[in-house]
Amino acid sequence: MYYFAEQKVKYKHLIFILHRYGNHPDRNDLLFLHGFMGSGEQFLHLIPHLQKSVNPVTLEITCAPGNGLDASTYTSDAAVFDVETLCEGLQHVIQIHLHQRSFVLGYSMGGRLALSWAVRYPDQPLGLIFESSTAGIVDAAERKQRMHQDKKQAKAILRDYPAFLKEWEQNSLFASPSSALNPASLNTRVKKLAAIHQSRDPKLMARWLTDFGTGVMPSVWDRIDRLKCPVLLITGSRDQKFCSLAQRIKTHLPNARHEIVSHAAHRVHIDAPDAYLEHVSSFLSNIS
Repeated sequence: MYYFAEQKVKYKHLIFILHRYGNHPDRNDLLFLHGFMGSGEQFLHLIPHLQKSVNPVTLEITCAPGNGLDASTYTSDAAVFDVETLCEGLQHVIQIHLHQRSFVLGYSMGGRLALSWAVRYPDQPLGLIFESSTAGIVDAAERKQRMHQDKKQAKAILRDYPAFLKEWEQNSLFASPSSALNPASLNTRVKKLAAIHQSRDPKLMARWLTDFGTGVMPSVWDRIDRLKCPVLLITGSRDQKFCSLAQRIKTHLPNARHEIVSHAAHRVHIDAPDAYLEHVSSFLSNIS
């Protein structure tokens, strides 16, 4: 990683922190949006390879101090990470601080944000990559149930964050594949991601759940067909729920392909980075 620069961009009460790992004038930017409790650091093992064709940029979103929304008031009723402000802020960052018409890659929660943004600004992305993500929940009763579940988990985070993390990692979605080609390397990536989770502010993580959980996020299934740019959907073969969701998303898009990575679960970029990079690189190389 021969180049690195950090930039902080304020939009309303949010701070967008960009970490740029390439600044080649003839290459497009590739913006990474991480998942719940994660950070841009979970993608660092992918960047040396991707630097050969794009300028990788990771993004963190946090709350600006003051404005009545600092850490001491994360439990207030006012939404911190409401979808409209998130999408407006993301558009501001992409328009002003990235190369025009960049690629955007979103994993899980980051994919939901990328999709929510893209249907609002369909002419902006050069290409979109969604890893293990969804367009939201349509059914009102299911949304209400998920909202209740998200609030319950947020309370668990605030009550005992280490205990929440222990239970979170036991979810079968995140089980590391026993057939990994390089178990030691996989174990290193898993441990690094666990360390990222442990370092996060519990109050901030609880707010992400209550403000932008799947139960709160407005469904965008009825707007997916606005996307005309190329789209790559990546899921792990051991994550049947999100394989089905990706197939459903694909039926709405005229210019999409879905790649299922063998032996990987929800965190494809962690479980099988070589296959993941092969699909991402192929997708990027076919778009000028």
